[in-house]
Amino acid sequence: MSSEVKANKISPATGTAFTFGDSGDTFTVPSGATIANSGTATGFGVSNSSCAVHLGADVTLTRNVRTKVAFNVEDYDPEGWFDSTTNYRFQPDEDGVYFIDACLLQGNGAGADNVAMYIYKNGAEVYSNQVYQTGGTIAPMHSSGIVSLNGSSDYIEIFTMATSGSGTLTLDANGWNATNTTECRMSAMRLI
Repeated sequence: MSSEVKANKISPATGTAFTFGDSGDTFTVPSGATIANSGTATGFGVSNSSCAVHLGADVTLTRNVRTKVAFNVEDYDPEGWFDSTTNYRFQPDEDGVYFIDACLLQGNGAGADNVAMYIYKNGAEVYSNQVYQTGGTIAPMHSSGIVSLNGSSDYIEIFTMATSGSGTLTLDANGWNATNTTECRMSAMRLI
């Protein structure tokens, strides 16, 4: 049976809910048609569900203390999911699987240093990376991973720690040649 219904508005008879079709039905939106949404859409995925942030200035580290990296400059955060002023964490509003990527540049120490970075989910380490550097050298570190996040409660933070060695050790926001302002950075992207 084939039929066509033309109307300017469809409302539920009871004023509470409207069901569009049945399980297994397929609805085709023809080429040239537009679906415009002014309300809340759920179950359709999200757009712009990513962020990119970086450290705005060098930070001095205390040895043998895990320190949260306070990424305070937002390069891209259309959803407002990264807190760059208080908690310095990524906390999405959408459930999903996210790719997390972080890079840190540490240097200016003396002697041999072990330096590490950690990706935390809800206050617990889920990924890490460690490098060994000789005195006075720059140690770039990179870590990434895929995590499932509940949009109502889960969050991601980046920590770092230096052990052994001596002298002042810093996170170098501007890089070894002071020309790149994104040496210490983090990004997150929703995959599904």
